[in-house]
Amino acid sequence: MAKAQKEDEKMAQKTMINLEQTAQKGKFLTFCIANQEYGIEIENILEIIVIDEQTIIPMPEMPEHVRGIVNLRGSIIPVVDISHRFKMDHKMNTQHNNTCIIIVDVNSTTAGFIVDEVQEVLDIKDESISMPPQINRSFHEHFIKGIGKTESGMKLLLDCEKLLYADSLDMTKETA
Repeated sequence: MAKAQKEDEKMAQKTMINLEQTAQKGKFLTFCIANQEYGIEIENILEIIVIDEQTIIPMPEMPEHVRGIVNLRGSIIPVVDISHRFKMDHKMNTQHNNTCIIIVDVNSTTAGFIVDEVQEVLDIKDESISMPPQINRSFHEHFIKGIGKTESGMKLLLDCEKLLYADSLDMTKETA
């Protein structure tokens, strides 16, 4: 009887995980960087923290887009400045009350993304997401999953995995 009960509990856990994943499908946390609106899938987000001047500790010999690390309840987490990742001429303003770090989990790697302001969680259905234009394939193949069309405007939907790991991809590959 105990074995059957354990099997039932495992099935219930799997069902709960599937329901949670289904509930998160199509949900994006939207945010601003340099007055441009972006979104990332909610399933990657662990939490959002407010930052100040002392929050981020710089690390030597890191890529330019990695601003440093934060200590989050004993866990050391690298912090990526998305505006630097996109080679934008944009300065993080920690004096601004809305600047924060979105803590994400991507393939069991925890990292933070600096954003100017978190906006809201939106439902964006697959049919409302378009592929980016083919003008600069190198850029969108590495960072942009799609363009979400919403009532409030377009949101560039980012690929968290590629934001973290694109340095290991061949950024100079030829595209047809």
